[in-house]
Amino acid sequence: MIEARDFSNRERFPGLTGNFFDIALHKAMNVEKIPDGIFFLLLIVLSFLGFWRNELLSLVMVAFFIFDWISISLLPRYRRSFGPIKPQVMILAFSRLLPVFFTPIMIWFPLQILGCILQVYAFWIEPFHIKVSHQTVETGKIPAGEKFRILHIGDLHLERSSVREERLNQLIRELSPDAIFFSGDYLCLSSIRDRNAWSDLKKVLNEWEVPLGTFGVTGSPAVDLPENFPELLEGTPVTLLVDETAILQKGSASIQIIGLECTHKPHEDAPRLRKILRELPNGYKILIHHSPDLAPQIQNDGIDLHLAGHTHGGQVCLPFIGPIFTGSLYGLVFKSGKYVLNNTILYITRGLGLEGLSAPRVRFLCPPEIVMWEILGKNEEAML
Repeated sequence: MIEARDFSNRERFPGLTGNFFDIALHKAMNVEKIPDGIFFLLLIVLSFLGFWRNELLSLVMVAFFIFDWISISLLPRYRRSFGPIKPQVMILAFSRLLPVFFTPIMIWFPLQILGCILQVYAFWIEPFHIKVSHQTVETGKIPAGEKFRILHIGDLHLERSSVREERLNQLIRELSPDAIFFSGDYLCLSSIRDRNAWSDLKKVLNEWEVPLGTFGVTGSPAVDLPENFPELLEGTPVTLLVDETAILQKGSASIQIIGLECTHKPHEDAPRLRKILRELPNGYKILIHHSPDLAPQIQNDGIDLHLAGHTHGGQVCLPFIGPIFTGSLYGLVFKSGKYVLNNTILYITRGLGLEGLSAPRVRFLCPPEIVMWEILGKNEEAML
């Protein structure tokens, strides 16, 4: 059991503009405005910070910086990612400097070679290797023998259509779900007002035609700008649920879907949800809500399954340790995967996309994920 916390006096919330992470991402975008020649000189200066007494090793460090610069610059050409180049290179440069101060020269060089390998893997490979997680739930609220196959997708964060979205839609065709539930964050922070990105998004979503429908909610207010909807989804098969409900009917079975707008303020979202629940009859209830932080507040309110995202699983994880940061009010309590909170199952998908603006377009030990749910009907007696 995870105890609900009171965040009503908090001033800054994840997923909203004005938090420290949001400010840092916007400030670092200024690095992209630096002319190439001056930026190159800055990299040379950084290299001398590490090896101010050894010009040769300083030049070797510059060579590693240039490797990173070339690698990041090629990502858009090969339709991997489309973020600003120089902020990502600068972040990598500082990370390469760290071993200089803590390791001897004989160890430093192999570490830099390893850094090249990890950089290629984390920027070029893992963000596009989508994992399919399979989950099964049995419930007496659905007639025995009936089954719903629901695909949960979250955090698309599209900048431009890439090889990741092509792979996603291929997987959707292969999995053939009855319905798709999308838990928010359609666009990347870098593309929320980019009409070309809107067009690419619609092309991706138009392939989400499934028998029982596609249902979505908005995600973080800083990403899914209210003024972008409903135009952003016009002409697509996505039914947007804004504090609304829908019924999924298959044979003699039905599931109640609740789509709740996310403010990232659990003390505001929970009362709105309870008002909706008071008007619903008994039955199996699935909540689609972007943030997992609401779950402790509503774990006794009759929600059977809460599908969330937002954390990206931390996006970068350390071996045997896991993520070092998630955008959750509960810190590392909510990372990714399945949680059982009293009568509610919470599942936090690692999502598909990446943080935008100046953040590195990287995943490490945290591959993108979609979740295939099978909701099975079972006799009440058999469950006792």
